[in-house]
Amino acid sequence: MNKRKFFGVGSISYLNDILQRVGARKILLVTGKNSYTKCGAESKINKIVQRYEVGVFNDFRSNPDLTDVKKGVEVLQKFNPDVICAIGGGSVIDIAKLIKYFGIAEINNIENIIKNSQQKCVASKIKLIAIPTTSGTGSEATEFAVLYVNKIKESIENMNIMPNYSIIDPRFTYNSPKSLVSVVGLDTLAQAIESYWSNKSTLKSKKYARFVIKVVLENLVKAYNGDKEAKNELSKASYLSGKAINISKTTAPHAISYTLTSNYGIPHGYAVALTLGYFFRINYEEDNQNINDSRGVHYVKSTMKEIFDLLSVNNAESAKKRWDVLLRQINLKPSLKQLGFARENDINKIINGVNLNRLKNNPVKVKRKTLEEIFA
Repeated sequence: MNKRKFFGVGSISYLNDILQRVGARKILLVTGKNSYTKCGAESKINKIVQRYEVGVFNDFRSNPDLTDVKKGVEVLQKFNPDVICAIGGGSVIDIAKLIKYFGIAEINNIENIIKNSQQKCVASKIKLIAIPTTSGTGSEATEFAVLYVNKIKESIENMNIMPNYSIIDPRFTYNSPKSLVSVVGLDTLAQAIESYWSNKSTLKSKKYARFVIKVVLENLVKAYNGDKEAKNELSKASYLSGKAINISKTTAPHAISYTLTSNYGIPHGYAVALTLGYFFRINYEEDNQNINDSRGVHYVKSTMKEIFDLLSVNNAESAKKRWDVLLRQINLKPSLKQLGFARENDINKIINGVNLNRLKNNPVKVKRKTLEEIFA
């Protein structure tokens, strides 16, 4: 597949060339309900696509579930486009990927395909163009997508759902509310940190992650306070964080976050950030018996020290404090207790909702006792 990226202020102008290049006739726009207009994308894109037959799908939740995906596939099959153009944040781009993936599947068989790893699905050949309007997930650069089935997070991974083209125009992030800038920026940073310590990290993924960590630490607070140049930098960092996790995948903080989002409505990036700080210590202080990474305990400790250097600290305790300070700088409480999650039944519900199999990419083993200590 010919995958190409266009980056920079004004890069939305390349959409016209892309549509001509792929021989577009019918375009399905997948957008947020309100964000599409508020971010300024609608006025720009409508002028470009007015010569084509256009359909729109925006009837889905901010954290799409199986019902949303089925509705999107029905729209796709009825409209029969040759191009899907996803304009929005990570959830918008993810649902566009899922619609493409299940585009030629039987609607009633979609859940079976998700649940049965042996049952394959042939992704449709519809071209996918991703235009992010937030600086967060980097979904425009990955070959996987997330949905919820009965409040349980499921992932689809397939090389054919990676967007054929990505247009990253930072202008569409300029009007983002501060609350959104904070949580999506944290997701970008968390993805980079997790990618760096991941069992599946490579020299290439670590190169991407190292760049992202530096850029986000330098620019997140500035972007939160409205600096447009800082937002430009975060758009670049978001894309590269996607490139990093496309190689390495995420680890424990992401795995734990999904139950916080599905059961308690905590925005994804914030849900990840609430536990990530604890893993500076967990991943650094474990002994050889609890190491998951085949490269061994010395490699893991060395990697964690490299992360401490990137954070400009000397040890795990200082890294946790640095993390908490960052959250406070963007007006977020750094602990679950401060959000009111101190009751035993809440803690048990959160821990019981974590799929322990998804913790295996973390460099050290994460046991129930570890989770209980985090939420204590």
